[in-house]
Amino acid sequence: MENHGDPVRYEKTDAHAGAIVRAMVALAVIAAATAAILIPVFGYLEGWVGRSERPEPPVARFAPGSKPPKPWLQEDPFKDIHELRAHEKAMLEHYSWADRGNGVIRMPIADAMEVVVERGFPVRETAAPAQVADAAPAGAAR
Repeated sequence: MENHGDPVRYEKTDAHAGAIVRAMVALAVIAAATAAILIPVFGYLEGWVGRSERPEPPVARFAPGSKPPKPWLQEDPFKDIHELRAHEKAMLEHYSWADRGNGVIRMPIADAMEVVVERGFPVRETAAPAQVADAAPAGAAR
């Protein structure tokens, strides 16, 4: 950049401070006007809510010490999960009927694996595959 003997060594086109101050004053006036309008409105609404009848909470209909209708919140979730895990473990480790009418039982996993090793997996009966007369792809040279 050329310097033609000008002793000023800063940009002369900075933002105008007057415009910034006017914008800040305008914002302050708008904020004050908004507060002046909303404070009485909120006061009126607060009084209106205080005068209106509030509905009784549903829990207040029950006598103290009685339980509301189900479903309830868990009182002891850790006990519940331990009971669930114990039930699942018993289902996996003991024999029981899954469907007595159809003769389906549950058996321990280790025993079931031994049965599969001895007998093998069950195989479905399938139809014989269709015989393919010509296995060469169409358009292939012979």
